[in-house]
Amino acid sequence: METGKKEKVIYHLKISTVRLNSLPGKHRIVQSFDPAKKTTTYLLTNELTWEGIKIVTVYCHRWVIEEFFRNAKQLLDMEGATVRSEQGVTLALCLVSWIDFLLHLENCKQCTAGKLSKESLTIPSIVRQAQFENLEAFLERIKNDENFIEKWVEVEKENIERKRKRRKKLVVIE
Repeated sequence: METGKKEKVIYHLKISTVRLNSLPGKHRIVQSFDPAKKTTTYLLTNELTWEGIKIVTVYCHRWVIEEFFRNAKQLLDMEGATVRSEQGVTLALCLVSWIDFLLHLENCKQCTAGKLSKESLTIPSIVRQAQFENLEAFLERIKNDENFIEKWVEVEKENIERKRKRRKKLVVIE
């Protein structure tokens, strides 16, 4: 449809069907050039009937999933979690999904409030931003509260040696 607006090229795509020595069968390679950023991305698929635009579109949708799991593993230490049951896996994924949602919600709030540009940040950037805000608040507290460091050292000394909790006696059931 005619909109009267000038069209903007987002990507230049080139597509080729090839045989690779390292992979059996035919594959399609898509070269995607972004003229704004001057970057080139190559995508590989075994879907020989797909056009270049469909390959890029599907990749973009899948990339969101890849980012979710990268964030879950790196930022939320999901990879280090030991889960021994189906219920544990369900709970871990539910928790990580909520955290991911809250981080994206924070990103959206900052964009609409004008604190950020309209282009959204990555989740690691949001986490670094929160860490920086915490650092600034911490340094401000040190500057303004003369006794803060002494109080902090006292609390740390108290927590150096922790005693184990006493265990209750076992009750023998016959």
